[in-house]
Amino acid sequence: MIIPQDGRLRLDRERLKHHRKRLGLSQEALAEYCFDRRLCVSIASIKRAESGKAVLYRTARHLAEIYEVGVEKLSAKTVLCSKD
Repeated sequence: MIIPQDGRLRLDRERLKHHRKRLGLSQEALAEYCFDRRLCVSIASIKRAESGKAVLYRTARHLAEIYEVGVEKLSAKTVLCSKD
């Protein structure tokens, strides 16, 4: 996975919602859960990610930590690089 220069990436909306619902959390409850664990994920960031907008890599990393998956599993698309 390649991280853009601006440090933002787009996450898969459906995967995010699936993982959040698997934990039985609303967006608000997820933000509180993250806050309690000292992870920087606001309700605005959760809404942004679940609406398909790009979020900071840090936010993606923290969500992946909560969901116990790798960031690449949440990414909207995986960019493959080939060597010529």
